[in-house]
Amino acid sequence: MIRKPAKERSRDRVLSDAEIRAVWHAGGSLGPFGRCVRFMLANGQRRTECGSMSWVEADRSARLWRLPAGRVKADRAHEVPLNDLALECLGEPGGGDPFVFGGSKPIGSWSAPTAQLRGLVAEQLPDAAPHWSLHDLRRTFATGLARLGIDRIVISRILNHADSGVTARYDRYGRDVEMVEAMDRWDCRLREIIEGRSAEVVELRGRRP
Repeated sequence: MIRKPAKERSRDRVLSDAEIRAVWHAGGSLGPFGRCVRFMLANGQRRTECGSMSWVEADRSARLWRLPAGRVKADRAHEVPLNDLALECLGEPGGGDPFVFGGSKPIGSWSAPTAQLRGLVAEQLPDAAPHWSLHDLRRTFATGLARLGIDRIVISRILNHADSGVTARYDRYGRDVEMVEAMDRWDCRLREIIEGRSAEVVELRGRRP
């Protein structure tokens, strides 16, 4: 008896370059929600954290997103370097609304706009697999950094994952410089993808001197 191929699980999904490009362009027609989706692709943070981002947290002069401990899953403060694409996704504050993407309140409903986003992506890529989620953008971001040769510890710090093991408890170096460099390199790579200027396979590059 020949077994049927196992269904692709959403938690295993990493978007292809063509899918990343389609998601990015589709986001351009979905207003603040679309900007939020683009922002997630640009910096890899969780959808609830992005959807509830306030202007108070955005330090554009320092190019940092400062999340207080109570706002993140790990319950510890987190500073995310903002590359150029992420800063462009923020737009400009208007009307005194406190939230970057939700206006007067955080983004609360994800299902309907995500379904609309999937539909727009399917129009661009009718043969692509439809089974992907917004969390796959975070996994795609992390995988993209790894393909660029970014150290896994740096990726973990950007994603605000908890370090484990004895060595992690002794290592107090924050890797702020490396995080900024990783974000800038991802900015360049993501621009290549959304502009269709790169191949699917990325050669690993060494660190900058």
